[in-house]
Amino acid sequence: FQISFDLAEYTADVDGIGTLRLLDAVKTCGLINSVKFYQASTSELYGKVQEIPQKETTPFYPRSPYGAAKLYAYWIVVNFREAYNLFAVNGILFNHESPRRGANFVTRKISRSVAKIYLGQLECFSLGNLDAKRDWGHAKDYVEIALHDVSSVSSVPATVAQKADALDQLGNLNPVISSKLSRISGMSWSSPAEKLG
Repeated sequence: FQISFDLAEYTADVDGIGTLRLLDAVKTCGLINSVKFYQASTSELYGKVQEIPQKETTPFYPRSPYGAAKLYAYWIVVNFREAYNLFAVNGILFNHESPRRGANFVTRKISRSVAKIYLGQLECFSLGNLDAKRDWGHAKDYVEIALHDVSSVSSVPATVAQKADALDQLGNLNPVISSKLSRISGMSWSSPAEKLG
């Protein structure tokens, strides 16, 4: 989120105009009838949430350069689909975890901080708003849905609804994470709040 404010022009170029460039390449190369285009969009389109939970009809209200760039990407996909009859879909993805998750995301911040505490390199760490609620999923599940979307005869993507979980419940809601963190660190770990400074 914050990084898109720090690199706003780059964010717009890659996440917004980058999608246009790909779509234009499909058109220019005469591949309209042979390409299925999937644009991985984001829940950041909703930004300042107008309703909970969000649905496909929830109005978009992006609150960051990233969200705004992805909003452009969303609508340029719709425009190319309608203008050129291109098979093009937008998948609105919520938080998805995998071993490749970046270090600046909360789950990686927690796991890296626990490792540093275990190694004696850190005494405590802090997190932001523990009342924030986020939808959680696994990257593999999201890829399977994306593959379903582009394998479908319809250009209307499937949706997956998940329960939004508060960050302070992460340990309670994911016993696999909790038990692994406890085993590795030797600490009891039922909630990230236990080690906040």
